Amino acid sequence: NKSTLKEWQTALFIIYIKFIKSNKLEMSDSSTTSDGFLKPGDTIKPCMSESDVPQLLRQLYGLETETIKSLVSYDDLNFLVKVSPTSHNPHIRTVHPHGYVFKVLNSMDSQFPALVGGQNAMMLYLSERGYSCPVPQKTLTGEYMILHQLSPDDNQNSGKTHIVRLLSFVPSKMLYHVPITNSISYDAGRYLAEMQQQLQGFSNDAVSSRQFIWMMSQTLEVRKFVHVITDPEKSSNVSTALDNWQEIVVPLMDTLPKGSVHGDFNEQNILVTAAEGTENQPQPTYTVTGVIDFGDVSVSCYVFDLSIAVMAMLTMVNRTDLAASVIAGYCSRRPLLQEEWDVLWECVCGRLCVSLVMGAYSHSKDPGNSYLLTTSKVGWTALQSLLKEGKNSILQQWRTRAEAQAQE
Repeated sequence: NKSTLKEWQTALFIIYIKFIKSNKLEMSDSSTTSDGFLKPGDTIKPCMSESDVPQLLRQLYGLETETIKSLVSYDDLNFLVKVSPTSHNPHIRTVHPHGYVFKVLNSMDSQFPALVGGQNAMMLYLSERGYSCPVPQKTLTGEYMILHQLSPDDNQNSGKTHIVRLLSFVPSKMLYHVPITNSISYDAGRYLAEMQQQLQGFSNDAVSSRQFIWMMSQTLEVRKFVHVITDPEKSSNVSTALDNWQEIVVPLMDTLPKGSVHGDFNEQNILVTAAEGTENQPQPTYTVTGVIDFGDVSVSCYVFDLSIAVMAMLTMVNRTDLAASVIAGYCSRRPLLQEEWDVLWECVCGRLCVSLVMGAYSHSKDPGNSYLLTTSKVGWTALQSLLKEGKNSILQQWRTRAEAQAQE
């Protein structure tokens, strides 16, 4: 029967994960490149309702659900769950008071358990060094992830297997929900540079060999999806930015400093906390205190990671000075090399293109998910402004502010 089949699938997956651990087996990109990229027409987001979660949480983690809430997500499913104080899991002796995120990974990424293991490893690495981030929890059988097959009658994505994880919930505000100032922008850049430096001691084969469309090294892959942009002016701006990327960034890519990176340091994933004594003020002073969503971790150029943070500021408030403050904060901990300055403008424009195009494409597949259009609210204007003002003018503003704030 279906129940017995799922039990066998779960058991076999656990054996497979243990085999990976014991033999140091990692999935390299040589075996994943052909299937590791989203193709037009693909539907990879899982379909599961809140009512399905309590039984799985009890079965896999020995925890009893008290409350549950769906969270916004791009290609995965995330549920915020709070559980009763009593745990039946020998690996979770004390229940996390703020709850957990029950995460169901999309069907494409679920094909690569070694990579998911790498994401878990990075979270554990940073948590052990004092960073505020989600921490993976072990199942009843002592694993950090498990495979689950959706019911055959769910939807067009039914019958596919999905990796399931439970992560501790980090109670903080997202940067997206607070007023954006030069101070918090500067702090975001500082935090990113320090995290990159901390991750210099992190190594994982699956993370190192990863290739996928959201990696900035794969920016030109987005050309396959540009057909969803029907506005001629927007389409033209994307083409111009991607041509600039191909001409300037591609030839220099192999020379740029690289390392393990978070890969998605944006306004939805940056956590902030009001400074002590300012919580009740009309305008509290916020500092960056944590980061979530390690789904895009990879080994990448450091300037690419910075470009993602710069883009995040521009898509919240299209102000050059805020973008410059991110760069200044970053440079206060890790000054950019000249070759990184040389590609920064193209990198920010390129990342905007990927976010705008892929957001439009994903929304065409999931029209009810307004989260997918978050970037587009300001992003198209930001891209147009960057292209209209030009590289030299923008870089001069960014660099002047970075140098000025470095002397303060």
